[in-house]
Order: sequence, then structure tokens, then C-alpha cells
Amino acid sequence: MRTRWVWGHRQIARRLFCAALGVLCGLSPSSSSRSQPAFRPVPSVLDFPQSAVEGIAQDSLGFLWILTLEGLVRFDGLKSDLWPMPDEPRLSPVFPFPRIWVDRFNALWLLAGEVSRRLEPGRLRWQRVAGLVVADSAGHPWRWYANRWARWNPLQAAWREVVALSPVEQWLYFDGRYALALDADQIRVYRIDVPGQVRAVSLQGALAARRAGQAFEVLTRSGIWLLPLNGDRMRQIGPAPEVGQVRAVWVDPDGAWWVGGSAGLARWQGESWRFFGLEAPRPEPIRDLVRVIFRDRNGILWVGSNWGLYRQIPHDRPFYHTGGEMRFVSAFVASAEGELLVGAITGALWRLGKGGSPSRISFARDPGPIWALARTPDGAIWIGANAGLFRLTSQRRAMLFRRTPPINQLVVDSSGVLWVGTSSAIYRFRPPALWDSLPLPPLEGIRACYPEGDSLWIGTDRGLFSWSLRTGRLLSWPLDSLRSRTVTYVGRDRHGTLWVCTAGGLFQHRGNRFRAVSLDPEAPSRMVYGFVEDDRGALWLSTNRALYRLDPRSGRFWSYRSGPELGIIEFNRGAFYRDPRGDLWFGGDRGVLRVEAARWQPDPQAPRPILRLLRWQDGPRAGERFISDPSRALSVRYSWKASLSIELSAVGYLEAERFRFAYALQRGRERSWVELGSRRSLFFGALRPGRYTLWVRSANADGLWGAERMLLELTITPPWWETWTFRLALLGGLLAGLAFLFWIRIQRLRERAQLRARLAADLHDELGSELGLMAMEFSLRAQQIDERDEQAFLNRQADRLRDLGRVLSDLVWSLDPRYDTLWDWLLRLRATASGLLGEQLHWSLQTDIPDSAQRSFVLPSDVRFHLLRLLREALYNVRQHARASRVEIFLSLQRGELLLRCRDDGVGFDPEKLPRRGGLHYMEARVRALRGRWSLRSAPGKGTQIEIRVPLPRSRDALRGRGIFSCLLWRVRA
Repeated sequence: MRTRWVWGHRQIARRLFCAALGVLCGLSPSSSSRSQPAFRPVPSVLDFPQSAVEGIAQDSLGFLWILTLEGLVRFDGLKSDLWPMPDEPRLSPVFPFPRIWVDRFNALWLLAGEVSRRLEPGRLRWQRVAGLVVADSAGHPWRWYANRWARWNPLQAAWREVVALSPVEQWLYFDGRYALALDADQIRVYRIDVPGQVRAVSLQGALAARRAGQAFEVLTRSGIWLLPLNGDRMRQIGPAPEVGQVRAVWVDPDGAWWVGGSAGLARWQGESWRFFGLEAPRPEPIRDLVRVIFRDRNGILWVGSNWGLYRQIPHDRPFYHTGGEMRFVSAFVASAEGELLVGAITGALWRLGKGGSPSRISFARDPGPIWALARTPDGAIWIGANAGLFRLTSQRRAMLFRRTPPINQLVVDSSGVLWVGTSSAIYRFRPPALWDSLPLPPLEGIRACYPEGDSLWIGTDRGLFSWSLRTGRLLSWPLDSLRSRTVTYVGRDRHGTLWVCTAGGLFQHRGNRFRAVSLDPEAPSRMVYGFVEDDRGALWLSTNRALYRLDPRSGRFWSYRSGPELGIIEFNRGAFYRDPRGDLWFGGDRGVLRVEAARWQPDPQAPRPILRLLRWQDGPRAGERFISDPSRALSVRYSWKASLSIELSAVGYLEAERFRFAYALQRGRERSWVELGSRRSLFFGALRPGRYTLWVRSANADGLWGAERMLLELTITPPWWETWTFRLALLGGLLAGLAFLFWIRIQRLRERAQLRARLAADLHDELGSELGLMAMEFSLRAQQIDERDEQAFLNRQADRLRDLGRVLSDLVWSLDPRYDTLWDWLLRLRATASGLLGEQLHWSLQTDIPDSAQRSFVLPSDVRFHLLRLLREALYNVRQHARASRVEIFLSLQRGELLLRCRDDGVGFDPEKLPRRGGLHYMEARVRALRGRWSLRSAPGKGTQIEIRVPLPRSRDALRGRGIFSCLLWRVRA
């Protein structure tokens, strides 16, 4: 054992030395190291003085619960929250079972020796449970207490005893059906569903066990042993892991053993152990290095150690950084021998061999910054620098080919012609010795050139131009939505699409126009230096602060920000290249970055958005509430001072700081989405009462959006003055008030009607009878007097009294509420016409008003009285002066007016010669009193026509006690 221990530490030391040497020399990762991603530390997760991790578990929402020496931490990939721990002191750790785990009911269990504690979802208090609580393969809790196994019954919320066993010193394995116990150097196998069935096997140094079909694999200090269930003898199938003192054991779903200890981490899968070292953040003695091993539902392997938390991502990014002395890389080119030449702004030229180690090439004394590299079909390497154009020979010696202004770009077209672009001119070199300058018009700040057949695309500081090699015509191309006119690169992809890179973004040629391609709106810089195309047809864009992968067919993009993960802080212009093997190279301030595009794959998991914190603030009072159940509904009272602030989160552990969010606060049926970008906080002020639903969706760092998810149902109860009860009560009170006012109006109208009836009766009984008696006495007295003058006088007085009686009779009739309808008025009109005209003239009364309307339509008393007097006066004039043989009377209702027409066939007269006095004067005065209008048409020998139009008022003088509905009916009909 000692020899094996010494050999293990030598192997560890050798591997650590090789890793350190590789880092110092800038070696790129080999294929063997890429087959299994290494463990990387998780920064800024545990902000405690002592960050030793003792347990890891994951709940149904995806949160990681991390047990440390300082407390329990809930981690979502970006932020961590400290959770309250039990007050009792911790006991000895439980091995090999996990210290914390989550059951199928989403309850968190903490194991500490003979006492377990349970934390229910959404609660802050721990429930103390006596005994050891473990989980079977289905995640169901089992308790070992007082030498008995009991199963948790969620319906009764109690433990149900299953089997009683003999005292056990230490448990190795339990799954609800089989249990392995360790007593001294003997392993006992229990069958839980068959009480009394026990099998004992002698084995020393057992640490843990797992089920493997019809056998158990037992991990011991001497190796891995296979224990069959059918009673066969044990046999060793593997050596012991060289990890020092074992502290953590875990079996992944693939059936591989993971063992961690004081010397590191090892993995076994049927052949041999593979060792994984953990990078220590600070020098300290190695003791109990690995404490816990755990894999989450997304396939990420987590390792808790003395130094914090480590993780192994199953699909690692294919980015490999090489730094060392290479700084400010600006150009790439591959030689004919397969070596990669790298140029830098510092004027240095580097050669990267197949192993990845850089070596510097001295080719000139002071070439100045190198901005471009190119290789012609004859194998010559061309170097474009500030000092001019250099040619690198096969002996790795460079000679100045031609002195030119600072060179910005070198391009070799399909025919082998070298195009040299400087800041003020473009040159063309056709091997072996033909060098010429293009006769271009003056252009300011030439930065890019792209030859294509008989035309040349030119990018400048003033925009994009195309120059015809045959005609010499220069065309300017506008770029839509261009913030900066500086063009940095022009090229085509494999599908023939022309792309233009500018300082203001990327543009694509579509429909004889260049349209902007929208990338990340939160990008730190919009400067696009250029692009290279991989084997899948995707474009990799080199920008100032990030790399982008753009799929031209779908328009989707993936962004990778510069930083420690890529090894480069700032990329440089011109530093993008694809080598013959298909690998992509990008240069920057801290070396080169190689991308294996064939191995690239996006993160297949979209993060799940959750509601991390909710705060409802009502003026000086504020309430915070942690929402652990996303389907939970929240009800609050309305206040005009209240505000709602929400903090979102998304459980994800791959570049969680780059997650993007979108939300929709739905009220009713409309749902409009709002992009938040990387922001995670929402604020709503002055929300109206109602029911709101918060929908959120999130995207991972690769831009993959997940399904929308409802996080909160918020109900804001309205104040008492906005409740339906108050509104109905207010409406009822308003209707009651209107009914009361209307009732008062009806009562007053009834009183007026009664007063009119009493007045009419009194006038008829008293004044009418007296006038009638006086007229009769005058008539009798006139018959007894012989003198003609006195008799004529008395006859005239009798006629006046009769006229006065008729006037009084009409007045009494108009005041009587019993005769308010149009039907009664027509009856009175017929009687009046019959009394005046008698049988001397042929007269007729016509109307277009139906009988039902005549009986229901009510006329005001003044209208009835004045119209009757007007008609009486007209008929009297016809009888006395017209000498007519026929009289026609017509009555109609037209647009709220009452039309009365009287026409005769008498002798007529000239209205202009008629004096304005007498009967016509009185008729005109009555029409004005009714606010109506009248017309008189007459001519000598053509008869006379009088037409009177009287507006009918909306308000009524008397309703004869018909009630509310009769009044409403009258208003509708009127």
C-alpha cells in the first residue's frame, strides 16, 4: 500500500508539473484533454471566509443548495442567498450518503449523524427528525431509527415501519429493496421486502457500494469488488483510486464511479482510473480536498472542495487561447508547410508550429506595425506593414519588395493577383513582375478592397464604393441606418451574398441595397472588423469586444464576450483567418484565439425563469415576500402610493450573467412582450385594481429562448369606492332619487290638473250660467220693446254676451284636463265648425293622424285654446265675407309641429290692401303667442287659404295622473 501511495503522489506531481509547463509555454490543449473537459472553479459563488463545501443538492426549480461550514447557500448560477440553519450543533458527517438531498416532494433534507432535518418548500423553519433519513431510487424518504427502517407516508404525514433489523454500525447502500451494512470487516446484505433474509460477506476496508444488475459493486481501500446476489464468491474487478483519504463517492447515470479525496478526484468506468486535478486558488496544505460530488439535471458535474465549488461542463466551448509573448496580433496566414504565421502591431512576426508553440521570426530591422499577411499561389509570403510591402523567402528572410504608404489589406484573388490596399491608393501585382497602380479618383481613408471579376469593391472612411476596371466608373453605395461611414471589410460567403463590415455594424446586400443586420443590442461595441466562414456556412464576426457566430439562413446569432474565458480583452482589425484545416483564428491584445468550429455546438438548455424576490411597497410600509412556488397567487390592497418591484432570475450555470429576459404583464386578453436584455429587475408604479398575470421567458448565453412561463398571479383589490357593491348602491340611490323627484313632479302636475278642473267647473257653473241668464233676459226684453233703436241696442248686447259666453266656454273647455287629448280637441273643432257654418256651406275636416295616436297624444291647454279661437275666427270670416260654397280643414303632425290649414273657394281679397287691424290682427297675435308661424294666401276670385304651424313643447302642463310610464311614452311619441 505504501508503494502505491508513493507512486500516486509522483503521478500527481508529474501531471501538475506538465500542466504548469503547458500554461507557461502557451500550449494549446491537445485532443486527449479536449475529450473530457476539465473542472473549473466557480467564481463569486460563496462570499464567506470559509468556503469549504460539504453538500450539494438541486430542487425542482433548478436551484443548487450548497452546504458550507458557514451555512446553507441557495445558488442560481449568478447570485447566492444565505439560508437559515438549525440552531443545534452539527454531529459527525454521514458517509457514504449525501449530507443534503431533495426528495420527490421537493423537501430539502439535511443529514447529520443520528439527527435529520427537513425544510419544506417555501418555509423558513427546519423540522427535526430523529434518525438517519435517506432516499431510495425513486427519491422517496426512508428513515433508519431505533434499528428499524420506516417509509414516509405523505398522505398521513407519518412514518410507516417496514422492517426491524439488528443493530448496524455503518450503512454502505440502500435503495428501498436492498440494504448493505458494514459491521467491522463484514458486509451484511439485507432484503427489505423479505424480513429475515440476510447474507454476510467478509470484506475489509469497504467504503461504498452500488447496484450493478444482479450484483453489487463495493468500493474498498484495496479496490473495487463485485458481490453477486446469487451467492457466488466475490472477485476484484478494479484497483483502488489513488486519491488519498476518500471523502466523497458518487455514481453517475452512466455507471461510472467518481471518488474524491485528499489528493484530488478520480473516475472509473470499467477499465482504469482517470485522475482529475483541481486548480487551487491559493497555496495551502492539501487536506480533505474533495468533499462532495454531484451532477445536476443539465449534466453539469459539480465538485465541492476545501477551496470552493468546481464544475465540469459536458459540452465545453471550443476556444483555445495562446498567449505568452505574443501581443496585439493583427494578421494571419498559413505557409505552404502548414505553419501559421502571425503578425503583430508591434512589428513582430511569429510562427506557430503544429504543436502550438510560438517562435519569433526576425525579417526586418524596423518594419513598423504589421497590418496584413498573404500567400500567393507560388508559395511566397507577403507582409504588409507601415514601412511597405515585404516578401518572405523560403529561408525565412524578408526583403523589402516595394516602399509604399502604410498597407491596410492584402488580397489574393482567384487568378493569383495580389491586391495591395493602402490608405490613399490601391496597387496590383501580377507575378512575376508586373506592378501597377490603379487610376482611382481621390478617395479618403481606403481601408478595404475586394476584387470581383471586372469590378473592385472599395471600403473607405467615407463609405462604400465600386470601381469598374473596364470603364473606370466609380459608384457610391449607400448603407441603410449607417451610424459610421467607415468600412473595414468587404467579402462574399459561399452562397454569393456580399457582406460589408463597418464601424457601425454589419450590412448585407439584398435587392440592390445594403441592409443592416441586427446583432446584440447590448454589445459593448458596434465595430465589426471582418468575418470568416466555417464549414457549416456560419459567419464568425470579429468585433472590438466580442465574437459573433451568425447563421445567415435563420438570422440567429451567438455572442461570446471578450474576457478571461476567451483570454483576449480586445480584438484587432484584420486579425481573423481560417486555416486549411478549418480552424478559425482571431487575434487581439493578449495573443491568439483558435476556434474549432467543427466542434462548436450551442447550449441545448434554455434557462428556466423564476421569481426570485417580490416587494410590494405601500408608502412608508414595505413588504418583501420570497416566492418559492411559481403558481402561487398574491392578493394585495390597492393604494395610490403603492409600487411593485420584482427581481427575476433564471436557473442556469453557463454564463448566467449573459442570460436575457422578456416579460409581459397581462391584464385581460392582451399580452405584449417587452425585452429586458440582461436586466433582471422590474418596477411597476400606480397599478390600477384588477387581476394581473406576469409572463416571463428567458434565453441562454447562446440566444436560445425557452418557453414562456407564468410566474405570478397578482390581484389588486379595489378600494371601497371602486367596488361593484358601492357602484350598485350608488346607482340604486341615484335611481331612487330620480324616481322621488319624478314622483314629486307628478304630484305637482296632478295638483295643477285638479286645480284646473275645479277652476273650469267654477267658471262653468257660476260665470257661464250667469252670462247665459243675462243674454236670455236681454233677448226677452228686446222682444217687449217697440222702439227699434233700443231693440237693436239690446240685440247687440245680447250678441256680445253670447260671444262672451262662447269665449268663456272655450276657455273652460281648454282648462278642463278631461279634454287634453287630440281626439277631444277634434271633437270640439267639429262642433265649432258645425255651429258656425251649419248647413249653408259644405265643409270637411281631414287629418292624417291615426285614431290611436289621436287618443294618446296630449295637447297643452294654451295650444288647444288659441288654435280653437284661431279656427273660430277664420270660419267666422268665411261665413261673413267670403261668400264661399266649400270649406276644407286639414290637420297634421309634422316634425314636432302641428299643422292646421283652412281653405275656401270664396271671392277672396288682396292681402296687401287689407288693413292690419280687426280679426286678422288678432289671429296674428295669437300665433305669435304660440311661437308659431302662419301664412295667408288669397286673391280676388280665387278663395283664401290660411296655414298655421305651431311647435309642440316637450314639457307637459298636465298628464292627467298617467304615471311615469305614460310620461315616458308621451316623450317618445312626441
